[in-house]
Amino acid sequence: MDAGVNGVLTDDELAAVLETSAQLPPDLKPRQLDVLRTTYPGWEIWYGYDSSGCLWWVADLRRPLTTAMQAAGVLARVQGRDPIELASALAWQVSYLFRSQAGTPFSQPPGPPR
Repeated sequence: MDAGVNGVLTDDELAAVLETSAQLPPDLKPRQLDVLRTTYPGWEIWYGYDSSGCLWWVADLRRPLTTAMQAAGVLARVQGRDPIELASALAWQVSYLFRSQAGTPFSQPPGPPR
């Protein structure tokens, strides 16, 4: 696409750009972050980029980690490469939190069954 006369887009060129941009997927990160925060209010959830430029989704437990929680497999911080991976990790952490409240010690490494 040419930039029109003197670098200014014509009406047709502008319409083509707008049509193309309307077809691009929206940035869903703010909505995904809102859903995770609403679903898991006991966690401070955020995302950011590490020094190599990789995006990480992170959740920090809002309350102090007790010995019973640690014994049940609860971690103070979990992270994932995308919001779905983080949601999965948080679902497991919630089950470990319930286990810690029941006083059931953890007998296997935390994580989903393989």
